[in-house]
Amino acid sequence: MTDAEITAALTSILSLVGILVLFRLYRDDSVERFRQDLFALRDEMFDFAASGGVEFRHPAYRMLRLTMNGFVRWADKLNLLQIVLFLLVSPREDRRTEGGFQATWTRSLLESDGAGQARMNEYRDRMHRILVRYLLFRSPALVATIVVPAAAYVMGVTLTNFALRVLKNRWFDGVDAVALEYGDAPSMPEAIAGLRAFGRGVAPRSVPAVPHPPPGSARSSSPAWPSA
Repeated sequence: MTDAEITAALTSILSLVGILVLFRLYRDDSVERFRQDLFALRDEMFDFAASGGVEFRHPAYRMLRLTMNGFVRWADKLNLLQIVLFLLVSPREDRRTEGGFQATWTRSLLESDGAGQARMNEYRDRMHRILVRYLLFRSPALVATIVVPAAAYVMGVTLTNFALRVLKNRWFDGVDAVALEYGDAPSMPEAIAGLRAFGRGVAPRSVPAVPHPPPGSARSSSPAWPSA
């Protein structure tokens, strides 16, 4: 092997090792942040119970606290694939039985007042948001292949809607006027002349009256310029 080939091979190996190290550090950091978020939420729920919002021995409080503890212990092994496989393998009817989590949770909430029920449901919803964020951002490969494209799509849709609201009266009127010149001109040279006039500040022609076709007649898809 030449010196260049040896250098290229060593560079590839070191790059691969670096990627693996970064991948491990990213995953460990995600696990730690997930646990810390759950600890913070659990402490907040503890403060709510300490202030008299709900009793410490309340079934919903104990049930949700144990669930958070389970996620903390399970964090390093928990991933999106496991959740998907569990939902596919576990029959939906089994999760809705009287002994299922949701049924037990609903019964436990009945022992508290309306404010306590709403607060405990809020803590559970926030726990789920922390869980979903962790599952989505735990894997760098998942972030690169799914999360980033999905975020880019959502951002693109949001920016498009924002642009439509902001630019509607400031920019689209001029663009529509240009399209009107193309649509109303009987020939391409006249359309180009109209566009040049519009560029010099000349107002576009008035909107032509569009004749309505008689009932039952075929509608033309688009006007065609006569051939030269």
